Amino acid sequence: KWDVTTGIPDISGKVAIVTGAKYVSIYYSNPCAQTLISSVGIGWHVANQLALHAAKVYVGTRSAVKANDGIAELRNASGGKSLDLRPLVIDLLDFKQVSLCAKEFVKNKSRLDILVNNAGLWASCHLH
Repeated sequence: KWDVTTGIPDISGKVAIVTGAKYVSIYYSNPCAQTLISSVGIGWHVANQLALHAAKVYVGTRSAVKANDGIAELRNASGGKSLDLRPLVIDLLDFKQVSLCAKEFVKNKSRLDILVNNAGLWASCHLH
C-alpha cells in the first residue's frame, strides 16, 4: 500500500508552484458557541508534502497575505523541519496578470519542475 509520507521520491532541488495552497480560518458562531473551522484543502496538502520532501515551493494565491498565511501554517505543521516556501501572488482571474507573473517567473528562475493548478474559480466571476 502506497503511503504519501514515504512514497514520494527525493525531490530536493525541484521547483514547484502550487496554487490554492492557502490556509483559511473561519469562525462559525451559533447560539451556544463560537467554533474555529480551518479550511485546509488539497493544495495545502500538496504544497506540504512537496516542501517536506525538499522541493522549493511557491505558494500561489491572489494576495500576499493569503500566501504568507498558508506558508506560516505549513511551517507550523512541519514539526520544525526547514522548508523552502515562497509566496507567489497570482490572480488567475486576471489573464494579463497571469501572463506577467509567468514572464517574470521565467526571467528570474532557472527552472520549474512541478506545476499544480489547484486554485478554484467561481464560474460566475468575471466570465463574460
